[in-house]
Amino acid sequence: MTIVLAFLPAFRFHQDIQMNPWVVILALAMAPAVSNGFARFAYALILPAMRADLGWTYSMAGWINTANAIGYLLGALLTFWLSRKVASSLLFTRGMLVTALALLASGMTADITLLSVFRVLAGIAGAAMFISGAALVAARFPGDPARNAFGMALYIGG
Repeated sequence: MTIVLAFLPAFRFHQDIQMNPWVVILALAMAPAVSNGFARFAYALILPAMRADLGWTYSMAGWINTANAIGYLLGALLTFWLSRKVASSLLFTRGMLVTALALLASGMTADITLLSVFRVLAGIAGAAMFISGAALVAARFPGDPARNAFGMALYIGG
C-alpha cells in the first residue's frame, strides 16, 4: 500500500482520509521497512557478494555505505527545513518514490560513481520519508499521548 501512495497526488493524510487511524499507521509503518530496511541496512547483507562480483576493495565497499549515510544526514537536515514549507504528506510520498527509484537504479549499475549518487539520493529521500512519516503518525491522535506513543512505536518498528 505504501508504494501505491507514492504515485498518488500528494494529500494531507490527517485532513483528507477518513479511515481508522490504526490502519493508516500500519500502512505508514511500511516506510521504515523501505527507508531503513531496504535502502540502508539490507546493503550489509549483499555487500560480500557485491564486493566479490564487482572486484571492489574494502574501501570501495565501505564508501558506498558511507555515501548512503551522508545522504541520510543531508536528508534529515533538509527535511527539518522543508517540513516548515511543505506538507508532510508530500515529503512522505515523494520520499518513497525517490527512494524506490534510487534503489532500482542502484541495482542497474556497476559504476561506483553512479552507485554513489544513487546511494546518496536513497539516503536523502529515505530520511525525508522516515521523518515526515513520523509527523503523519503523530497527527493521528492529537491530544492523546498514550495512543501517539503506541502509534509511534508501531511506525518506528516498521
